[in-house]
Amino acid sequence: MLPPVAGTTRSRPGVAAPGPAPGTHHQRRRPVFLRTLRVTPYFEPAWCWGGPAVSIPTACRALVRAGTSVTVFTTTAGLAPEQGIDPEREYDLDGVKVCYFPHRWPLRYFRSPALTRALSACAAGFDLMHLHGVFCHTNLAAWRVAKRSHIPYVVTVHGVLDPVVLGQGLVKRHKKAAYIALIERRVINGASRIIALSEAERTQIQGLGFRPAVAVIPNGLEPSKLAPVPERARVDAHWPALAGRPYVLHLGRLHPKKGIPLLIEAFGTLVRQEPEWRLVLAGPDENGHQRELEAQVQRAGLGPVTLFPGLVSGEPKLALLGNADVFCLASHSEGVPTAVLEALFCRRPVLIAEGCYLPQVGQQGAGLVVPASVEALAEGLVNLARAGEARRDMGERARALAQREFGVDTHAQRTQRLYAEILDERRASRPG
Repeated sequence: MLPPVAGTTRSRPGVAAPGPAPGTHHQRRRPVFLRTLRVTPYFEPAWCWGGPAVSIPTACRALVRAGTSVTVFTTTAGLAPEQGIDPEREYDLDGVKVCYFPHRWPLRYFRSPALTRALSACAAGFDLMHLHGVFCHTNLAAWRVAKRSHIPYVVTVHGVLDPVVLGQGLVKRHKKAAYIALIERRVINGASRIIALSEAERTQIQGLGFRPAVAVIPNGLEPSKLAPVPERARVDAHWPALAGRPYVLHLGRLHPKKGIPLLIEAFGTLVRQEPEWRLVLAGPDENGHQRELEAQVQRAGLGPVTLFPGLVSGEPKLALLGNADVFCLASHSEGVPTAVLEALFCRRPVLIAEGCYLPQVGQQGAGLVVPASVEALAEGLVNLARAGEARRDMGERARALAQREFGVDTHAQRTQRLYAEILDERRASRPG
């Protein structure tokens, strides 16, 4: 297993204003002009939580390179003992100072009394806080401290306020509505800005009537982390069932919102016409959904041509992703899905549902964007499977799109401009 935080230094989290990142005095950086605190329910290497566990650390590193001081307070949710994370110690992750705090029940509320205490002790040392997610105690704790200490903050909601997500399940729907009314609306309305990942998400957020303005800042990725792609032989050696076979890859949590049942049924249409193809459903199980998917695969007679590798990371993940013949995400709802951006950077032709909110993919010939239906997905799979060399051209356009719109340095520049705008507004509003 790869070490969770390579080349780090560790110390106890301080209570004073943050100084230079531990262990980085020898590195030449631009002058720090802003001290920021990120509060997120989970963080690298808690890969089981999906895209934000990749995109948030990537953004933090880029901001540090651009001269912004970044400290992260997060919980131990999703971390395994063998990953070696020592709670309530400070790690230096490429200049990003990260403190992991023990979380308590209920797991998905990410309640951490230790994190709450640290926020109260340390918050005055920061110029601005950046909160992540919705329906989590970490945001409630940060809001209380920010309000008491008069610290401005922004909130990135990561697609969680999509009507599709809010409407899932009768009980969950009512719980979420009550939480928004009683707690979340106050948290979000206290923010200086809400950050959306796409124009579609901005529209969704505005439709819920929150007071703050909504800024659109798409996720960004670091291309160097996705290269070089291992040879195809690494895939064949690791997963012999794929040897010499073209394959369609889904990469991400096995969660109902990902539309995987639609993909399985659509793949059945493809494999009946092109029997050499294989389907790879890679990602961690969520709430037992994998059992339902495996049962569907068996009922459809697709067991011999479908793989469930589980959670993949590091070089095996890059090999599987970088050699996929088609990448498919059939989600009903996303923010900006990190896995799709990774596929674009890896020059993979993609087939995505409209709920991924990346219309640029279709507009710029980097892949196909279709409705989340079996018929549309099946047609897309068959067309891509028979596209031959045209898939290579599509992959080159995918890479160009990713570099142009989803590079992490562009993300960092947009974020810095937003931070500066907020602090300028705050200074201008002070009397005298």
